[in-house]
Amino acid sequence: MLTARGWWLLFWPGAMAAVALPWLSYYSPTLAVLALSVLSWFLAEWVWFLIRSRAADGHITVERRVMQGDRELPNLWAGLDGVIRVRVRLNSRFRLPVVVLADKLPVGLTVAGGSRKRVGSLDPGGTLDLEYVVHPTLPGVARFEGLEVRVSDLGGFFYRRRFLRLPTEYLILPPLTDDEGGQRATKRFNSLPPPGVHRIRRPGSGSELLELRDYRPGDPPKMIAWKVSARRDRLITKEFENDVPVRCVLFLDASESTRLGEPGDTPLGRLTAIGSGVAQAASATRDLVGLTVFDETAASVITPARTRAHTMHLLRTFAETAGRAPPQPPTADAQQLLGHAYPLAQELYPDLLDKKINTRPFWMFWYPLLDSRFGWLILVLLLSPLLIFKKEMTQWIAETGLEWGPRRARYKGILALLYLPIFVGTWYWFIYGIRGIFPPRSRRLSQRKQLGALFATLNDDEPAAIGRAMHDDAFFAARAAKFLTEHRV
Repeated sequence: MLTARGWWLLFWPGAMAAVALPWLSYYSPTLAVLALSVLSWFLAEWVWFLIRSRAADGHITVERRVMQGDRELPNLWAGLDGVIRVRVRLNSRFRLPVVVLADKLPVGLTVAGGSRKRVGSLDPGGTLDLEYVVHPTLPGVARFEGLEVRVSDLGGFFYRRRFLRLPTEYLILPPLTDDEGGQRATKRFNSLPPPGVHRIRRPGSGSELLELRDYRPGDPPKMIAWKVSARRDRLITKEFENDVPVRCVLFLDASESTRLGEPGDTPLGRLTAIGSGVAQAASATRDLVGLTVFDETAASVITPARTRAHTMHLLRTFAETAGRAPPQPPTADAQQLLGHAYPLAQELYPDLLDKKINTRPFWMFWYPLLDSRFGWLILVLLLSPLLIFKKEMTQWIAETGLEWGPRRARYKGILALLYLPIFVGTWYWFIYGIRGIFPPRSRRLSQRKQLGALFATLNDDEPAAIGRAMHDDAFFAARAAKFLTEHRV
């Protein structure tokens, strides 16, 4: 594809050649030779650029890693910066002089440092790195769609855009809480206390005094309060409070009402952040922590435990729950969804929306009357006069013959009245259908046809689904909403 600079370079030599060639026999051929030389060089550069850029198709590999310090992480943490490192490798035999890389940022992440774009060159077998820092705020799922690659020549006359799809999802785990809880103390805080630090006002084997009572035969001697016994002149036994572990079970509401909102900023995301803080606070005192996630149809239960693996399992469950897709509305505006789905498809699937393989033929711009809801009624009204008077008209014409006279004029008037609705209906049908050739209807139908073919390819639908997506608003709205939901938009 030509850039603005390329179009200007093509225009001026072309204009010079168009002016100089007709007057070549009258004036000096210098201007014509110069213009043709520039055009020849321009054509050679264009062919060489196409060879190099097309040779790289399918031979560019992308590797994505999430780093924190010098370690590679399988997920991100909410509230902590993570380094996204993307490495692009060229396995072609031709060098790409100018390459522009742009990583698509998932919804819910913000760039805290670096840049998502990188300009450089790729040699055969060489690599080009892209690195930037992201800052997630709430738990959930971050979906990286892929990398946009723009290849250009050194002069900036041509460019080609390709999107290397590499869909990767990373869990954004809830933030880890401090073991010491931010408490100020002169004594070092025990980050791993023994189980059973919760007091209950019942007799047990704790360390806090509950009450004093009279000695009973069988009480251990070490439980006798000797000073109190000496004052009262009888044996008194000490009873201590009981220390018991607490079973903490969290109930997380993941219903449709909590999943409404923009991805990465839903009430469910904030609920999971609060719930993970409570779970980690309970785990810090070695309590048994469990989790129950429920919605309108089902519930999943995690039994209480207090191991480190169990705590990580809880955090992953919180992140996966926060990343649940919002519910699809039963009715949606097809035109509004078209405005969101088509730009996203152009960005992520430029090869599947290429006009060479996914376009709308001219004859399909016709918007037929029968595709409307009550179009069949118009056909019935148009055909009914002929169906009713067919037999009577045949007999009357046979009796009348072709003679001229009053009866002949009356015959013409009756025929005009019979065929006038058909003539008017035909023109109405033609005007109604030809509207699909002119904008904005033609642009809307073209976009819906392209998206229908894209949805049919992604969902392995039948070819009839393309036509249904063009004319059935409810069907198209459902497929567009599903497409946006899968890409977390």
